[in-house]
Amino acid sequence: MSIKLITAPTVEILSLAEAKLALRKETDEEDALIATLISAARLKAEHATGRAFGQQTRELIIDAFPEDEILLPGTPVTSIVSVRYADIAGATQTLDPSAYVLDGDYVPSCLIPAFGVAWPDTYDTANAVRVQYVCGHVAADVPDAKLWMQIDVCTQYAQREGVSAGALVATPRQAWDAYLDPYIIY
Repeated sequence: MSIKLITAPTVEILSLAEAKLALRKETDEEDALIATLISAARLKAEHATGRAFGQQTRELIIDAFPEDEILLPGTPVTSIVSVRYADIAGATQTLDPSAYVLDGDYVPSCLIPAFGVAWPDTYDTANAVRVQYVCGHVAADVPDAKLWMQIDVCTQYAQREGVSAGALVATPRQAWDAYLDPYIIY
C-alpha cells in the first residue's frame, strides 16, 4: 500500500496572516519562510493524527481489492474522484460509482462495495488498484489543531537556526501536543 499526494492544499488551515500575528511580524520579509513553516507544521500534524488538514487530493495504491472495506488514510474523505483497477486481463478499468459507497462517518473513512456488489477480480500484479479521493478538514472544524500548528510555527521560527548539543533546552511539547489529542486516529 502506498499513498500519493495528487494535489496539495491550496489553502492552509493556518493562514500566513494568523502565523505572522502570533510571531508579531508586520513586514513581508520572511513570508516565504513562514509559509514553509506553516506547511511543515501541517505535515507534522497530519503525521501525528492520521488526518488531513486542508482540502487535498490523494491516491491510495494497493495490490488488489480487499474482501470488505478499503480504509482511506486522511480522514475526513469528502468525495471519491475515481476507482481504477487492472482487470484479470491486465487492462485498466474505472469502477462505476454505483458499485461502491463512501463511508465518511467511519473513522478512518472507508470505501465499501455497494449493497449486493462485490469488488471485481484484479490482475495479479503490484499496484493493481488505485483509489483517488478528496480529503481534509477545513480550518473552522479543527481549532485545536490550528492552535497546535500556530505554536509549532512559532517554535520552529524561534529555533530556525538550529540548536547546538550544549544549548539543547527542553520545551514543554507535552503540554501543547495535547491540542492534537482529539484528532488522533488510533
